Amino acid sequence: MADTIRTTTSGASPFEFPTTVGTLIEAATQGNSAEGEKALGALCVLYRPCILAYFAIKTSNPALAKDLTQAFVVHWLARNPFTKFKIRKNSRFRCFVGRALKNFWIDYQASQHASIRNFGRVPESLEELKMSDGFEVEAEDPSPDPCMDWPWALQIHRCTLARLQAKRAGVGTVDHLELLLPFILREGDRESYAEIGKIIGAQANTVKQQVFRLRREYLDHFRCEVSQTTAREEIVEEMRYLMEILPEALAQESGQT
Repeated sequence: MADTIRTTTSGASPFEFPTTVGTLIEAATQGNSAEGEKALGALCVLYRPCILAYFAIKTSNPALAKDLTQAFVVHWLARNPFTKFKIRKNSRFRCFVGRALKNFWIDYQASQHASIRNFGRVPESLEELKMSDGFEVEAEDPSPDPCMDWPWALQIHRCTLARLQAKRAGVGTVDHLELLLPFILREGDRESYAEIGKIIGAQANTVKQQVFRLRREYLDHFRCEVSQTTAREEIVEEMRYLMEILPEALAQESGQT
């Protein structure tokens, strides 16, 4: 099992992530070995925020979203769909998980509609729902649900920030990092850099250079995160897509807090 690093990103609770997500996915594909089961459990913890966010978007009901997340994770643990995932064949892990969530959601809706049709009978509890085929049955539309994409982009962003902060801390260059992070995804003006310069005792041009270097580091770590769950030939396109939707995802998240 890969070691873990615990750190705190701006505006977020402590986030723990495996140093190599790809290693966990690879271990989980091995089936019912002890290492595979540990890896599967770690993946459930890692991607639970994405799963919860997906169901929150779908239901607009926090309590139901939590119930569905728990049911999905239990199903995930019981069935281990990762034995069917191959990075070279499936290309993008985001799409793989998105399809699984989409099918699970379709099964849930079908079960609710069936309950309603059954002479007004009270719907079954989540524990009684028959969703055992949620990962194997393909929906009519095989594409992943776009509701998964915002949470996924946020997940990659948080892991990237955590890696960036951990690396900076390791070499003793974490000072003033929080002041510079807001400029990773947007261009600052001279006045903004001058204000930060007053705080850290540097000229505006020096702050701008620091932001430029920080942005390059961020992109390197972002690429590393994406490469662990995406086929090599798809990495550039996946990065482009996630970076494109990330500002909107961050704005959506900010509006909900």
